[in-house]
Amino acid sequence: MSAHLRSPQSAAERLGVSVKTLNGYVRDGEIRYINVGRGSKKQRRKFTDEDIDELIERRARRDVPCQSELAPQIRTVA
Repeated sequence: MSAHLRSPQSAAERLGVSVKTLNGYVRDGEIRYINVGRGSKKQRRKFTDEDIDELIERRARRDVPCQSELAPQIRTVA
């Protein structure tokens, strides 16, 4: 399997966030990455499109209004 690997800058751009925010996602364990570096002090992280899509799917939200905040309905007795 040959996956296209994105740099942190490219991954952040695709998500519409800063690299700093992307690093926060990594630190919090919200997105997977591949360490392509050999050093232990500074990792060279790369991201796959599948992992970026997975983060987008997990963080997708749909706002549903609270029923108690909707306009009250007048009830009638028949």
